[in-house]
Amino acid sequence: MDDYKRLGDFFARYPELYYSKGSVILNGGDTNNRVYYLSSGVVKEYSVSTGGDVFIIHMYHPGTFFPIFVFENHLTEIDYFETVTPCRIKTASMSDFSVFLTGSHEILKEFTRRLLNSTYLITRRLGVLAGG
Repeated sequence: MDDYKRLGDFFARYPELYYSKGSVILNGGDTNNRVYYLSSGVVKEYSVSTGGDVFIIHMYHPGTFFPIFVFENHLTEIDYFETVTPCRIKTASMSDFSVFLTGSHEILKEFTRRLLNSTYLITRRLGVLAGG
């Protein structure tokens, strides 16, 4: 079975929430015990420096989930998650999602691939910001 379909099937049992454009889903400093699955729309993850500068970390598209650090030891968000377009989002508890991830070698492999890809994109962006 396709990994995106399995991910969608997992979240299908959870209620869907609707967010308008510009809605902040998670604020930096929020305590979070949920994983968010993006059914439609675009969400940006960003941080804000002490000087007020905004640094966009990642853009999430339909079929993806956030925050990427979904295990119980990461409950306080340091980044902000805001809708760029109107969005439909489903949420599951981190503990349920953790069981789902670790219950399948293929799903865990896909999660690892996504994590590595996100890390690669962030390091590329940092290189550009540093003038490289």
